[in-house]
Amino acid sequence: MNVSMYTSWDTTCGIADYSCQFKAALEKTGVAVRIVPVGKKKGLFDLIRNGKMMNNADVALIQHQFPFFAHSFLIRSFVHCVFFLRQIKIPKVLTMHEVVPLGDQLGRFSFLRLYQTIFASVDLITVHTEKHREIVLEMGIQADKVMLMPHPIPEVTPPLDAKQHYKTLLGLEGKQVLTVFGFFNSRKGYELVLDAIQDLDDCVFLIAGGPFPGDKSGYAERLINTIKEMNLEQRVKILGYLPESQIPAVMGATDIVLAPFRDMPGSGSLSLGVAYGKAIIGSDIEQMKELQTRGIGAELFQIDKRGDLREKIVALTGDARRQAELEQLSKSYADTYSYSNTAVRLEKRCAALILKS
Repeated sequence: MNVSMYTSWDTTCGIADYSCQFKAALEKTGVAVRIVPVGKKKGLFDLIRNGKMMNNADVALIQHQFPFFAHSFLIRSFVHCVFFLRQIKIPKVLTMHEVVPLGDQLGRFSFLRLYQTIFASVDLITVHTEKHREIVLEMGIQADKVMLMPHPIPEVTPPLDAKQHYKTLLGLEGKQVLTVFGFFNSRKGYELVLDAIQDLDDCVFLIAGGPFPGDKSGYAERLINTIKEMNLEQRVKILGYLPESQIPAVMGATDIVLAPFRDMPGSGSLSLGVAYGKAIIGSDIEQMKELQTRGIGAELFQIDKRGDLREKIVALTGDARRQAELEQLSKSYADTYSYSNTAVRLEKRCAALILKS
């Protein structure tokens, strides 16, 4: 089987990392993957040209993120995506990394029609969370056209040395190391962690990420200022975007991965913590509850209860047995939902689409 994949590529981007790992996993199953990279130019004719390039394959895999189809304006992204999809004459699989709920906002009907037009143009829609699956189904899409595909977990080599070695390497001896991975985003809840650790002198908070390339929101600057105002510069370390070679050391030094998210799509940053078999403390939002039900090694705190995150941190850092239990759950989850296993599932669905076409 040959597939073409439209995705960001060779750039600092979570979906580019996702696609690179998925490409490798699909190739292990015998699938040949040809990348059609998201270009810098995203005019209508650029998208039409890219769409035509997808046809030299048996199946087209499209990674959907609104900026992949237009530099600005949500409506323009929808329209460009529709024209892009219309150029593709082979079975199409659309991966929605995030689905924006329609809500009750002005223009709800227009957004619904645009979503429905996109979904009608493809043969299979994959989503990473049950919440996103429900949103798509509420738009009137048939259930057999929507595949729930939990965000795959990378297959990594565990750190070779003891945790203390990596803590010493990073200058964190004697500290409880709490880590959040991934690009800066206001919905990741960093401020909840700052509040929780303010009087926990034995805890160090690693923000293992940086701003999105080209980010002009000013959120990074506001977060840095908040850290300074709270006098936490010595206990909060912003590491920036980590090259792959540095990740094992940071994960090796980490005691607990935090996921204090206010909202989340299928989180690639959290999947990295699971891959390394870490105990997790996450917020009690719907998506985290879903992951916990699926078997991820997480304790949940009440996001609307001030102080609950602090209590969970104190309890888990002081309970080695519970940490070990959660770590084992994360390792088992990583095996079940690995990129390799997920690629096998998707390959079977793609084969069925080819037979049907």
